[in-house]
Amino acid sequence: MKVLIQRLSSGLFLKGQQDWALDKEDARVFPGSAAAMQFCIQRNIENVGLLFVFDSGTELLLNVFDRTDLIKAVARAMEANTRLQEESRVLIAEMDQIIAESKERRKQYRFKPPGVRNPPGELE
Repeated sequence: MKVLIQRLSSGLFLKGQQDWALDKEDARVFPGSAAAMQFCIQRNIENVGLLFVFDSGTELLLNVFDRTDLIKAVARAMEANTRLQEESRVLIAEMDQIIAESKERRKQYRFKPPGVRNPPGELE
């Protein structure tokens, strides 16, 4: 399988660092989709898709940089983050309450260093 970068507006294929070719046979081949996406992100290349050319000859063009999908994904992630932060605050408050209750229970018992016996007549 070959992974190519194709400009969506013109149909041209990325040839080198910034050169574009009309024929996909001249296009730069990436080892995988992650490498192609990273290349585009690092160089701020927009309006492109990834063309997957399978050994069978089948081609699949994916617009992985569609801004509307990205904006929706970021919005969903931010909502989830806000919800998780609130859940975290609630859990921390519950843990603080448990710790405080535990400290209060320990205060009810007299401190006895290890190895020290109770005075005669007191139960252990």
